[in-house]
Amino acid sequence: MNKRDHHILSIVFLAVFVITVSLVKGCVDPVSQTSELSLNNGKNDSIQKWINSSSNIKLPIDKRVAFLDRSYQLSKKIKNDSIRVGYLSKLSLAAANLKDSLKFRKINKETIELAQLIQKKNVEAEANWDLAFFFKQNAIQDSAYYHYAKAYDIYTELKNIKNAGRVLLNIAKVQKDVKDFVGSESNAIKATEVLKPLDEYDLLYECYNHLGIVSMGLKEYDVAIRNYNKASEYSQKTKKNRYSSIQNNIGVVYQEQGKHYEAMEIFKKILETKELFETNPKFYAITLDNYAFNKFKTGNTKNVEKDLLKGLKLMDSLNYISGVVGSYYSLAEYYLQKKDSSKSLSAALKSKDYAEKSTNNYRLLQVLGLLVRLEPEKAVNHTQTYIKLNDSLQLEERKIRNKFARIRFETNETLEQNKLLARQKQLWVGIAATLLLLAFSAFMIIDQRVKNQKVRFQREQQESNEKIFTLLLAQKQKVEEGKKIAQKRISEELHDGVQGRIQGVRMLLLGLNKRTTPEAIEERGEAIKELMDIQEEVRVISHELSHAAYQKIHNFIQSIEELLLGVKNSAALEYAFEYDDEVDWDGLSSDVKVNLYRMVQESLQNCVKHAKASKVSLKFAVENRNNLKVALVDDGKGFVVKKGKKGIGLRNITSRIEKIGGTWDIESSPGKGTKVYFNIPIQSLAQPETAYQETALQEV
Repeated sequence: MNKRDHHILSIVFLAVFVITVSLVKGCVDPVSQTSELSLNNGKNDSIQKWINSSSNIKLPIDKRVAFLDRSYQLSKKIKNDSIRVGYLSKLSLAAANLKDSLKFRKINKETIELAQLIQKKNVEAEANWDLAFFFKQNAIQDSAYYHYAKAYDIYTELKNIKNAGRVLLNIAKVQKDVKDFVGSESNAIKATEVLKPLDEYDLLYECYNHLGIVSMGLKEYDVAIRNYNKASEYSQKTKKNRYSSIQNNIGVVYQEQGKHYEAMEIFKKILETKELFETNPKFYAITLDNYAFNKFKTGNTKNVEKDLLKGLKLMDSLNYISGVVGSYYSLAEYYLQKKDSSKSLSAALKSKDYAEKSTNNYRLLQVLGLLVRLEPEKAVNHTQTYIKLNDSLQLEERKIRNKFARIRFETNETLEQNKLLARQKQLWVGIAATLLLLAFSAFMIIDQRVKNQKVRFQREQQESNEKIFTLLLAQKQKVEEGKKIAQKRISEELHDGVQGRIQGVRMLLLGLNKRTTPEAIEERGEAIKELMDIQEEVRVISHELSHAAYQKIHNFIQSIEELLLGVKNSAALEYAFEYDDEVDWDGLSSDVKVNLYRMVQESLQNCVKHAKASKVSLKFAVENRNNLKVALVDDGKGFVVKKGKKGIGLRNITSRIEKIGGTWDIESSPGKGTKVYFNIPIQSLAQPETAYQETALQEV
């Protein structure tokens, strides 16, 4: 693959990656879960400290508010939204506990918006839950229902089954408050189905207790009692004493049925509970009022007025207005039965007044019905007020129930749209992931092919280099052999040709020298002397040429020396090279020479690159004519030799030594240099040929 193909493939891969990230981004929480670097632990601890102080009911309210404000201001300095939203959620709950509506709404809104922005679903659900509870306390039932529904949907999406069941129970309670008993019963049953597998006995107790109340609202009294008994079973599993509370509810069912004897016995038994007055005076007062009311309904009026007044006084001291309304109504009924109209009317009017102040419309309707009987002259007005109030309540309850249905419909519609969008997003993510996987696979395949080609090319290049090196050695050897042949030929020519001819001339001159003339003798003597000089010179030249011709010229050794010299020049590495000059090193096989050369080269590179050596010694020796031993020693920094862990250079040495059937070892320790040993089996190497017999060059 050429550079252009690589460039195009890189662009395609990058484009697919960008598309995938863009599509997946909506599904991934973008907020890092790491700690906020700009906010030290001290600030975090301070925020939590002020929040805890604001929730301390033992402190004055003004100090608690000040602590809340301080923690809120400090939370604004947190730059990590993931951390900040957690504190905002706690601050929202603290503000709700302080009954500070303005602060609660402000912080709660900020919490929801930030949670939605950074997709913190669990925090968003908690904030909606807090807001729903706030609206329920303030009797804004439609808003309470809406935010409970949002919290439920989020918990369902998060598969937080327990909290989904708890919120579903709260939705059922809101529906009960607007007399949507059928819807309330449906959601309460659904809550029990969700919570049963979790063995959440406390919550299951609340569910069945609520179902008892709802069944009573539907006038299904037997079902109500069954639900209360079921609630009692789960209460016993929690090991919490709720017996009196459950029995009170059953007593109220009997009271609604007109079974006043059964109701009276239940309330009487509850009142006999030890320390009930001290531990729960409010419940004691309610039970006492119920007991007295059912008692006079049975016709027994003994101590009824006393008990009713006692209960009224206790509830009034506790500022339990709803209970006060009921107590005055019970007194009005009692006085009416006793035919004391004035007292009955006084109690009824007080009940009406308290009911209006506390917007207790249920009791107000009861009182208006009683006033029709107590004030016949105003019966028309009371009746009209009753009808108007009843109609308005029914209309309001119907409107709220319709609004609940509309909220549920819109929520379900939104959920379906979200599911559709989620499926579409999943589809696009799947497509993008597939494209990314295909692109990545193509890239990996092509990249692997390129790498394989590169490795193959490097291997072929290495083989070519080794062949070239072998050819160079052979070329050198042939050149040297040519030199030897030429030298030998010249030596033979000098010896056999020139030497013989000069010898002949010398003999001739010796013959002529027998002539006795002085001139001839002198001339012949000079000529003979000159010829003898020439002869001696030629003999010397012949000896030198002959010695050079038969002297071994080691090309392989020269290559090693050139390698050492190159390292010395490039890395300032001093070296010492020892070898036996009598061994025919060029007689080594090509495989041995090439691989040994490379192994020495790799070892020298390690001396320079890793050992940081300044001196190195290399020694070649032959043992028993068939075993080559090589030792390379440096004075570098050394290292800890780890068996089984070798770099690519050492692996290459291992591969090469195995090719030629040899072994190798390495010895080193930190600060003590490194020693590398090669042991290579070789064929018998001939000792250098004996030089041409110098006796042949002696005078004949």
